[in-house]
Amino acid sequence: MRTDCISHTEKQFFVVARLLCLLNYASDYERTVQAGSTNQFKGTLVLLWRRGSNVLTASQLMVTRDERIRLVNGYNLEISELEPQDAGDYVCQISDKVNKDQVHTVEILASDLAD
Repeated sequence: MRTDCISHTEKQFFVVARLLCLLNYASDYERTVQAGSTNQFKGTLVLLWRRGSNVLTASQLMVTRDERIRLVNGYNLEISELEPQDAGDYVCQISDKVNKDQVHTVEILASDLAD
């Protein structure tokens, strides 16, 4: 009997998803880039990554305890060692005067590793 499900001991995922949060540099912000440093933003911008109602990051603060999730370049979310349960919508919420949401849908495509 063949099954398309992958048991816990059979699955090995080493794929990385990097979700980009696209910032609009409105006139309210001044973008400063110095050689050898990361981007710095002046203003009252707050960036939040969440999945459903679970907050993953708030500005530079990592809220999630999942060590596979990290911020890259200050505002892009990276998930390493993807697993099927990582599929779903991730929201980058940019808050200044008005909240702006960017929704990223992660789909996990896996074949039967027993083939």
